[in-house]
Amino acid sequence: MYAGGVNSPILNKLSGLPLRRLALDVTAVLLGIALGGLAFSAVANGRLGVGPARLVVSVSPAFSALTVVELPPFGSVEAVTHRGPVRLDVRLQEIDVARTTRMLESGAASLPQTLGPDAASAFPLSGLSSLLWKVLGAGLLASMLAAVLVALAFRRRRAVVAVAVALSLVLPATALGTAYATWDVSAFREPTLRGSLRYAPQLIDVFSTRVADIKRLREQAGKVANDLATYYADDRSLASGGSLPSTFRVLHVTDLHLDPVGAALERSVARSYEASLVIDTGDLPILGVPLEAHAFDSLVDTSVPRVYIPGNHDSPASIAALERLGVTVLTSGTIDVQGLRILGVPDPISRGFGVEPDPATVSAAARIASLSLQEALRSGEPTPDVVAVHNPLMEKPFVGLVPLILSGHTHSARFYVSKGTALLNSGTAGGMPYDPASPGRRSLPYSASVLYFTAAQPRRLIAIDRIAVYPNRSTTVSRQVIDETLLP
Repeated sequence: MYAGGVNSPILNKLSGLPLRRLALDVTAVLLGIALGGLAFSAVANGRLGVGPARLVVSVSPAFSALTVVELPPFGSVEAVTHRGPVRLDVRLQEIDVARTTRMLESGAASLPQTLGPDAASAFPLSGLSSLLWKVLGAGLLASMLAAVLVALAFRRRRAVVAVAVALSLVLPATALGTAYATWDVSAFREPTLRGSLRYAPQLIDVFSTRVADIKRLREQAGKVANDLATYYADDRSLASGGSLPSTFRVLHVTDLHLDPVGAALERSVARSYEASLVIDTGDLPILGVPLEAHAFDSLVDTSVPRVYIPGNHDSPASIAALERLGVTVLTSGTIDVQGLRILGVPDPISRGFGVEPDPATVSAAARIASLSLQEALRSGEPTPDVVAVHNPLMEKPFVGLVPLILSGHTHSARFYVSKGTALLNSGTAGGMPYDPASPGRRSLPYSASVLYFTAAQPRRLIAIDRIAVYPNRSTTVSRQVIDETLLP
């Protein structure tokens, strides 16, 4: 009786209308703020130009302070650049390739000095004021949405409406102000990489160094080409005895990896040797993504017929881009180019998207191609003059079947003869652009090979010139005679 007399009025009061109304008021305010946040995210975005790049920038509320730079289709770069419940998303929309090339050509020496945490300040911005106004407008829209929602639900409770409006203004303003005050772009010095970018964590540092050296290295490439031309025009050259006139010359290159210096050197060597054909055993791109294909037209020399065998860094996108340039991409079977029969066996990864090859899959693809070749030979088809593969793991099934096997992938030049088959790996025309030398690691040169075949058909391999260029150090040229009886 005593407990009931004391507690009944309290319980009745707690379970009465004021408590329910307070709960509804709080719920309405929270819903208004939440919907306001969604409206903020939908509107707080815009386009921003930074030099030759066009970006899409958006701001949204989040539980963690994070800036995410998306570089499709490579992946993304993330860093904790500020404090406060705000997320900044920056997405690369497009790059003006022609403008970028002009910038590199005109300012190659000074551009690397601008790279780093404050790199954006070195490039002109466009669209910044529009973006800022959009962010501010999104905040206003969020507050208005919250106010309208609460007003519709509680027409006679102006205090609740005022609270919702105030919170929807104060909360975004506080979050944005905190993010702005604590912004630290140097957090990108140690970012988190997502997607394909995790395969090449040193890309930025390496290419910034590349840009600094590109003009000097191009000049050296031209000098090397002139030296080679002079060298082989000299009849007193003991190493070569001349440039083997009256021969059919083929330039073998591999693993360019988007290196402009290697591309310039390749053009110079092809011109100096008057090559009639280029055989490229793959890995022109770095990751094989569509964005890289825009650079192919400035790197690939189309003045000389080219046969391309895709490597593990190639993909359908890069293959399609090469075919548009008129390059013969050999994905299966044997072709005849100016009397030279070439069997190409591409890396299996080039038919999808990936970077790291699977040894078992690579070896299986080679065995299947070898069995097909043996069947063709039994049916009376002529033996290919060259088998071109990307990965040396694919060589073994063809040893003893054909006179010459070309490969790449390892970036280390190599030559030997087994069971009557000459096996040649020409190293890399890219000089390891995305994988720099580290302490204790051997520096690799730019390298290529010139193959001499008989002028008369059927073509027969006479000799091979192997060229290695060490930037700022030395150039070596060595000749391997395969069949002295065929020397002109």
